[in-house]
Amino acid sequence: MAQHLQDFSIGNAPSDYECGMLFQYVFDKTTEAIYKMIMDEEIDTQFIPKEIYEGYAPDLPEYIQLKITKVVSKIAIISSSILQYLDKNKLRTLDMNVWLSAYLMISVTLAVQFAQEIDPYDDSEMQDYLNGLDQ
Repeated sequence: MAQHLQDFSIGNAPSDYECGMLFQYVFDKTTEAIYKMIMDEEIDTQFIPKEIYEGYAPDLPEYIQLKITKVVSKIAIISSSILQYLDKNKLRTLDMNVWLSAYLMISVTLAVQFAQEIDPYDDSEMQDYLNGLDQ
């Protein structure tokens, strides 16, 4: 994905905002793939970068999507912290294939751990949300 983005960028590294959107997208899609693996479903997940800008939703039950929604702000903070570290240490260069691959692997690692820790059968958060009890 990093190579694809580098090939199609016009000499510009993605902005912090674009990086954050990409980080979340990779997190969502990886969570989707791991969930399907855990549930012994066909893993038909595809990473299509243009989806980031067109809008997408992971192919997951709504109660699992809600679990992801609840951690979006934490994922954004992690993404931002990594970008700050890269900038502080002058590691974010125009050679996106180097730094962006490592950056996105962090998102993948977080998603794998997240997907393994959620209870795929627990829809109590969704029930609380629907009943207005998620205050």
